[in-house]
Amino acid sequence: MRRGCLLLAAGLAAVLLLGGCNEGPWLFTSRQAREHLENRYPGEAIQMRKRGLNNWVCWFEDLPEAVFQISIATRGGDPVPAYHNVLSSNAPEVVWNYYLNSYLKEGGCLDAWEIQRARMDGSAYLSLEYTSMEQVRTASEQLQAFYRWTEGKPHRAFLQAGSYYFSFADSLLPWDSLSDSIRVCTQGPEDSLDDITAQCAGKLMEYYAFYNLSCADFTREELAAFAAERWDWVTMDGLLYIWEGEEPFPAERFAGIGADHRLISYGGLYEMLIRLGMEVEGTPEHFSFIGADGAAYEFSYDFCREVRPTREKDPHITWYYLRNGYMVDNTNERLWDHSWRDYGPLLRLTMGQSFQKDENHFGWEFMAELITGLRFREHP
Repeated sequence: MRRGCLLLAAGLAAVLLLGGCNEGPWLFTSRQAREHLENRYPGEAIQMRKRGLNNWVCWFEDLPEAVFQISIATRGGDPVPAYHNVLSSNAPEVVWNYYLNSYLKEGGCLDAWEIQRARMDGSAYLSLEYTSMEQVRTASEQLQAFYRWTEGKPHRAFLQAGSYYFSFADSLLPWDSLSDSIRVCTQGPEDSLDDITAQCAGKLMEYYAFYNLSCADFTREELAAFAAERWDWVTMDGLLYIWEGEEPFPAERFAGIGADHRLISYGGLYEMLIRLGMEVEGTPEHFSFIGADGAAYEFSYDFCREVRPTREKDPHITWYYLRNGYMVDNTNERLWDHSWRDYGPLLRLTMGQSFQKDENHFGWEFMAELITGLRFREHP
């Protein structure tokens, strides 16, 4: 028995040394638990029963079916590796789960949503990965119907929101590497359907406009108007200085062409070449032309292949285009960890790239300059 206690103490000391210092307290009283409830839920009538060491079961008198608990939790550690114990309650999660489960049992429909539950406490999270506005409208109407069902019920303030994520899973064209945030918005009880659909529509329009693709949800005119406002090439983020020979080139001529982190899509390049008066054959999805350097180029969203880098286990998709019949790979920038950076079907405007000239020779140039005859620079 004594040896077991010594081993336990040694283990605890090791945890404290390796994981930071925990300053306690280690034991809380029922009075402290009651004070925690009064501070967190002032004015509420709450019943409480002790269940064990540092643990109490509780319920609101006006909602006895939703039983929650108070238990010990550890806080701190950032930025100083020192921790302390506090009391914590899970009433919001329990009430949210209770109403959600009750709604579904009564025949309510939320089948447009993915309901994920945490392994530890079973807390539910609603999420939607959408690729069309029809999915958004169906999901938002279902969630709003659920919120209407909860009107007048106690502790409705604990209701959580559903999260909308833009994910074009049915297409190879990547988006999460370009977008600042995959999560588009959340829908809570007070949010209007118009606001939610507008935010989701914006991300969908941005995707189609950036890649210069047709979309069943929006007309070409709607996409063009959105793109002109989103990428005006004069006030947008990441402005570039463009030169034609020794003369400045009016960047506003490229307004509406999607540019993100000094990258444009193959479809964006197609539009750029058209505006420069170059002869282009094909569509934004697949086209060919003679570049300003006299070389024959061919771009296609279908030009991709699966590669398996030597230092990575899982294969990934990389895109390329053709110059005089030779493949120019878009994945040729080494990172600090010796892996490769994937750019997708995009052309880098301000970075050099290696390419094959013929069977025996390779070159390194700014490919956007060879193609367009323009110079793109971050500074004058």
